[in-house]
Amino acid sequence: MGFAMTLPTIDLLLRSNLIFTPSGLIDGHVAVADGRLAAVSPGAPDSRLLASAAEVLDLTGHLVAPGFIDVHTFFVGWLAEREGKTIDDPSLLANPAGVRDGFAAYQRLLHSRGVTTVKEMTFDAERGIPELLASLQSDGALSLNVHVMSQPVDAPLDLDTGRRLDALLTGPKVRFSGFNIMTDGSLSDHEAELLEPYVDGVAGPVVDWPAIEKAVLAADDAGFRVALHAQGDRAVRRSLDLLERCRRDESGRLLLRHALTDLEMTDPVDLARMGRLGAVAEVYPQITSRRTHEQAAELLDTKVGPERRNRFWQRRAMAEAGVVLACATDLPLLIPDIPASVDHACWGRFADGGAALVDGRTLAPDELLRAWTAGGSWDLGTEQETGALVTGLRADIAVLDSNVLTARPEALAAIEVVLTVAEGRIVYRR
Repeated sequence: MGFAMTLPTIDLLLRSNLIFTPSGLIDGHVAVADGRLAAVSPGAPDSRLLASAAEVLDLTGHLVAPGFIDVHTFFVGWLAEREGKTIDDPSLLANPAGVRDGFAAYQRLLHSRGVTTVKEMTFDAERGIPELLASLQSDGALSLNVHVMSQPVDAPLDLDTGRRLDALLTGPKVRFSGFNIMTDGSLSDHEAELLEPYVDGVAGPVVDWPAIEKAVLAADDAGFRVALHAQGDRAVRRSLDLLERCRRDESGRLLLRHALTDLEMTDPVDLARMGRLGAVAEVYPQITSRRTHEQAAELLDTKVGPERRNRFWQRRAMAEAGVVLACATDLPLLIPDIPASVDHACWGRFADGGAALVDGRTLAPDELLRAWTAGGSWDLGTEQETGALVTGLRADIAVLDSNVLTARPEALAAIEVVLTVAEGRIVYRR
């Protein structure tokens, strides 16, 4: 194992028969030293490694995975719900000490779900949230890794805002991640832009594509990535049309890791194009928990017709097209829950336990777990730091008390996170 003469002091040693690695599950051990993965190896640790470990945990029967990465969260929205206020209430962020306490609770919630990294949304003037994060980092009070993404709402995309945030958020725990740009909206509200009309005769949205094009190309030219929030199949297609105009390498793949977020309705032709471009799909694996099977069927049948059901939540087709998937919750819309996401995105079940509307649209559990880990790190450009249990990477680890990869649907609700390690430090223990 390479420790003959320079055996480090091991801060934490985990032993499990269910360690999720890039090559699959192994029966072995994980050693943590100085915030890094010092060893991820099959078999039992040798006596020298055991003797050097400050803490040893036998996690037999527990799934040891990389820390989970949520690529769309919203602290201010969560805080507003917690405080019983609206997000535009001037008093919500008026008390700096209260906001800091709120963020500490937010971190604890995320760590209790195994999350170690988020992409955090801020709107327009950001209301001091980037400065809060920079201050928490400076004070050593930040255990999450936070990638800040600015979303223009009341004003056009401002490159100077990007430059300011890029200079302010210099890491290692906080950094700037570009711009989130809304295109269309929800199918349920007739706000999704569709390739064919709504079957109930209601007009679709009017999307200002020239303004979006100007923002996307300006951001790309300035070196800032974008995430285009597109829900309807026409909005997805037009978003990809814009990304094809961004800077690309000799193979035709995007130079920056631009993403599409949501992708409620998609055409398989466009998913194949998305794979060739190298655009990331930021998907919500728990979203079907918001409706029953009957409610989802009624939504689709009354809005787009039964024949277009097969364009709804096409994650299987995304994976087969070579699109990198990353997982998001839009917290507080949803709270990260990996067992629940397996239930909804792999078994295809709805809030009432009802089965998928169309067969063959779901991911395998191991594909979903990679989306929650390696996919998120690829989306954020941190694959050389985290997202996998590989020697030398940052020791971000989540431990579940059972194997979500093989659990039956009825057993998933009982599975919980029992341990979360962020950069080698235990930040949650049940």
